[in-house]
Amino acid sequence: MNTFMRRIGIAAVGLALLGQSCRTEDLTPPPTPAPPPPVASTTVEAPNPSAETSSTTDSTYTPFTQTAYNEARAQNAPIFLFFYANFCPTCKEQDPRNQHILPTIGGDLRGFRVNFNDSETDADERALAKEFGVTYQHTAFFLDRNGKLLKKVIGTQSNEALTQDLRALIQ
Repeated sequence: MNTFMRRIGIAAVGLALLGQSCRTEDLTPPPTPAPPPPVASTTVEAPNPSAETSSTTDSTYTPFTQTAYNEARAQNAPIFLFFYANFCPTCKEQDPRNQHILPTIGGDLRGFRVNFNDSETDADERALAKEFGVTYQHTAFFLDRNGKLLKKVIGTQSNEALTQDLRALIQ
């Protein structure tokens, strides 16, 4: 029995030493980050009717309508198109960024959120997607004043990259 007790004692010491050398992980989940501060809304002043220039000088980002798109093309405005689907997580990440940045760019830039293959897509949006060869949502197009495609981006863009690409359109 003495040998048996000795073996148990050695095993217990070994387990104790093994337990001391093993690291234990803290399995508590990390604290959830605080939500980002709300984005300050931007207000666009109404144009002064007595101003000598008749063109608008405030960039915009609005839901697509064929009429507004045709007006922007007729005015030779640079255009940003973002093809969006209401079920797309990538679109839901990028769209608030577009809404925040486009109004800060200035110039006569016109941005449009174009619904693509979702429950809100209309015939004009389907036709525009076909014209540009869009095969899936979260695709952006940057068009110069002549309607020439300068850049196509699939996926998200950082604030810096989006700002840089948009500013290049109005120069």
